[in-house]
Amino acid sequence: AIFGRLRVECLKRRLKKLVAARNWKDLHTTQARPLEYGLWQRRACKLLALRKAEVKSRSLQLGVSLDYVFGKLENIYKEKAQQAEWRVDAWGPTTQSGFLVRVRNCGDAVDPESAWPTLS
Repeated sequence: AIFGRLRVECLKRRLKKLVAARNWKDLHTTQARPLEYGLWQRRACKLLALRKAEVKSRSLQLGVSLDYVFGKLENIYKEKAQQAEWRVDAWGPTTQSGFLVRVRNCGDAVDPESAWPTLS
């Protein structure tokens, strides 16, 4: 029983660290197994469910569901990244839209439309 209680305390700390690090994938895949928590499994499941619900609530407030992030976003990103035209500027690899935003935000006196074709 003491071992299970210690495991629950470790789970609390682990969940807090996962949320602080924004490690949503590990948080989403974390489970409370009976062999690991023994008589404290219900408490561990409750803690896990509460933390996931908090994250889901914040996610929905931002307008992005976890299902979308875990299930679709990576594939969409990979597809769009392959279609984009990439160049390298002083800040590193960028697309044309990213380059335009960087130039605008940095306040450089460079004409971004004429500078884009000169990048490698």
